[in-house]
Amino acid sequence: LVLGIILVVGLVAAFLSLNHLVKTGVETVGPLITKTEVKLEGANLSPFSGRGELRGLFVGNPEGFKTPSAISVKGIKVNLKVKSVFSDVVHVESVEIDSPQVTFEGRIGGSNLKKLLENISAVAASDDSREASKKQPTEGGKKIKVDLITIKNARVNLSVTGMGGKAASVGLAEIQLKNVGIDENGVSTAELSRLVTSELL
Repeated sequence: LVLGIILVVGLVAAFLSLNHLVKTGVETVGPLITKTEVKLEGANLSPFSGRGELRGLFVGNPEGFKTPSAISVKGIKVNLKVKSVFSDVVHVESVEIDSPQVTFEGRIGGSNLKKLLENISAVAASDDSREASKKQPTEGGKKIKVDLITIKNARVNLSVTGMGGKAASVGLAEIQLKNVGIDENGVSTAELSRLVTSELL
């Protein structure tokens, strides 16, 4: 009975630690990739099924832009193969990004999303060169491959110089990315971020 109780307590502790580690990881690695503020409200992941959800993802704007955020997402559902977590390539079966709010702030010389993509692309290129020389990627050693990424119910809020302070909101059709990193035996976190941001743009 005592051993059973210890086991249950240990599993609960491991579960809580996992969610904390995911939140800490996102808020640590995110800014390295985007060069902006990145926050995550919380995570609820099961170490047994590989299913879970990330809540309240916030990606700030690059320096020089005035709108509060570039991207905010209420919920992201994830389904991964648990055993792959212990390998060099984490296999994610599906990622569903629901109702992201994307802010497009345009001005002479470019936009916040273009600058965000440039920041991410620079890190992704750096990781590619490190991989070629067999060094660890900037944001960690593991790579990721994803069977399906779905972005649905997305809205883009437009804020462009010359609109007299007015804003417009535009809905996007559903976006799907399939077999990401499958042929390359996985991609870095930065490269995955670059692909998703490119599709939004």
